[in-house]
Amino acid sequence: MTTAKPNIPIHELSPDPGDDVRFKLLELTQRDHDISSEPHRHGFYEIFFFETGEGEHMIDFKTYTIGARSLHFVTPGQVHMLNRSGESKGFVLMFSEEFYYFDRENKYLLRNIPFLNGESLKPAFSLDKDFAKVLMDLLHEIRSEYDSGDPYREDIIRAYINIFLLRCKTRLASEITISTEGVNHVVRQFKINIDTHFKTRHRVSDYADELSISANHLNDVVKKHTGRTAGELIQERLLLEARRLLLYSAATAKEIAYALGFNDPAYFSRFFKNHIGQTPEEFRQKLREKYASS
Repeated sequence: MTTAKPNIPIHELSPDPGDDVRFKLLELTQRDHDISSEPHRHGFYEIFFFETGEGEHMIDFKTYTIGARSLHFVTPGQVHMLNRSGESKGFVLMFSEEFYYFDRENKYLLRNIPFLNGESLKPAFSLDKDFAKVLMDLLHEIRSEYDSGDPYREDIIRAYINIFLLRCKTRLASEITISTEGVNHVVRQFKINIDTHFKTRHRVSDYADELSISANHLNDVVKKHTGRTAGELIQERLLLEARRLLLYSAATAKEIAYALGFNDPAYFSRFFKNHIGQTPEEFRQKLREKYASS
């Protein structure tokens, strides 16, 4: 018997026909645009700038308001869904890590920006008129450069994206609530490794070996900077993925258990209930009823 693979649609960033630039800047106008209103995730970064607009944007089970001069960040792997009402005007900036890091030696620049690395507890911001104009001008420059056909346009676009992100990092610093792990290198690399291997590695010792430290030391460092143990962070990542799949895919709890590296579906069900307070089936039914009635 073939087991179905749990699946939430993942959108990759494909170059436009006749082009090879893994970057896009889409203009938001009417509702009939190229942005999916169904739950999905991306393999790239996506930044929404709403000059005008109404509605809601759900990002990993939290709902944020779409309003005039609002800025929303979606990172690779997050599940999100737009519910827009009325006309929206603005831009959606999309770029892959591959595009951003093309000629950079430092491959952790994006990880140092809180609203792009999961350290910020808030991915959506309301902007004042002056700063909204600064960002809008940059987006227009990016659009103009992309359309120019300049042989160095990719390098110039990367520079503009970097300026855009640094402007946001500086201006929004006072509004960003950072999770308690701060900027510790071991914790950050541990989180990167969890995102990469959480489906196949559930033990703290596996991650400690990869970081060339003992499991006890990894637990001590993670506990100091996050208030949680290394094992709890691994469990949280598994639970987040399980919740995503239960809500947004048609896979059974058994199929999800196997997809997340649990050899015993019954153990997965107990694991889920111990942490969430509901069985996977109960969680799915309750959440789907909630979103169906909203």
